[in-house]
Amino acid sequence: MSKLTDSQERALKTMALRLRARGVKMEYQPNQHTIRAYNSRYEVVFNAEDGISWIQGTLIQNAMPYLTADQREFLISGLTPDEWPYGE
Repeated sequence: MSKLTDSQERALKTMALRLRARGVKMEYQPNQHTIRAYNSRYEVVFNAEDGISWIQGTLIQNAMPYLTADQREFLISGLTPDEWPYGE
């Protein structure tokens, strides 16, 4: 991914707002083309293009199949595996 398009910029801003609403901070790392989503207890790093695809409507499991279910749940809900009430 080179320079972001206006649409991609908007998608990143939307993602940051959604994550922030769940208590998750987000950093876009343009040199690595990655996004770091984190809170004080958990962190997920993923490809920026995949995150944009998710925010633009692709199911998260299709956009980021390389993430574990726990990592995807963190992005969706802000819950870490230890906080997930339906764990094993």
